[in-house]
Amino acid sequence: PSMVEKLFESGTKSLGVSAFCIIAKTIFTGYEDGLICKFNLRSGERQATYIGHKGRINAIVTSPSGKLMSGSNDCTIRLWNMADGDCECIFKLTHPISCLAVFEDEDYKEMYAGLWDKSLKRIDLQEKAVINSWQCLSEAVRTICITDKYIFVGGSESVVKAWDYNGKKSKDYVGHQG
Repeated sequence: PSMVEKLFESGTKSLGVSAFCIIAKTIFTGYEDGLICKFNLRSGERQATYIGHKGRINAIVTSPSGKLMSGSNDCTIRLWNMADGDCECIFKLTHPISCLAVFEDEDYKEMYAGLWDKSLKRIDLQEKAVINSWQCLSEAVRTICITDKYIFVGGSESVVKAWDYNGKKSKDYVGHQG
C-alpha cells in the first residue's frame, strides 16, 4: 500500500479536522498531522491527498486562479496546484500561520497571512515573495477579511482593525467587552 493508504488505514487514533475550504463541488480538509485531502462534495470520495506540512493545518483557502493555499503550525504556507496536487511554492515564515486570505484582480494576486506573532504578512503570488509585514494586533491574528480598500483583522482582542494595503491603520471596530 502507498503511504497515503497507510495513513488512512493504519487503525491509529483518528486525527481531527483543523481547517477546511469548500469550492464548487470540492471540499479540502486539513488535519492535525499536516495532511490535506480533496473530496468530492457530493459523493464523499477522496480524490487527492496533499502531503508536505509537518504540523497542524490552521488555514486553507483557494484563489480564483485555481491555487490552493495552506498555512500550518510548521511555520509554512504552501501553494498547491489544485488540478494535480503539486506543491508549487513554500513560504517559510518565523511563526505558525493562523489564517489566510486571498485577493486577486486584473493587477494583483496577493495572499495575506495572519501569524501567531501578531503580524500580518502581505505576499505577492506572482513574485512568490513577502512584500510587506506589520504588527497589527496585540494578540495573535485569528481572522482576516479583505475588501477592495482594506484588510480587516481580528483575534483574541475585542476589536477588529482595518488596515490599508501599505500597513497604515485606518479604523478600529471595538466590540464586546467582558
